[in-house]
Amino acid sequence: MSKKNQPALPTINLKGDDFIHTVPENLRLEVIIHWKGQGFQPEHINPVHAFSVQDGKFKVINRNLLDTCYTFDIKELKNVYLLPMDEV
Repeated sequence: MSKKNQPALPTINLKGDDFIHTVPENLRLEVIIHWKGQGFQPEHINPVHAFSVQDGKFKVINRNLLDTCYTFDIKELKNVYLLPMDEV
């Protein structure tokens, strides 16, 4: 595979099987969502508690807002990146 075809950042597979993943407490991760089309700014959600792909939706729970689940239609998403957060 050439470098041109390799993603520069780790992406979450939105086209695979449904899954749920909980982030271990010792990891601080951030999700960055890039939208299809023009005019959308990337969406940043951090720190991530859990994320999933279920029934055509991408879902994220912020560790600071455990009672809120951010839900996005996969058809509207171009890429979703999962990155470590910088320590403050």
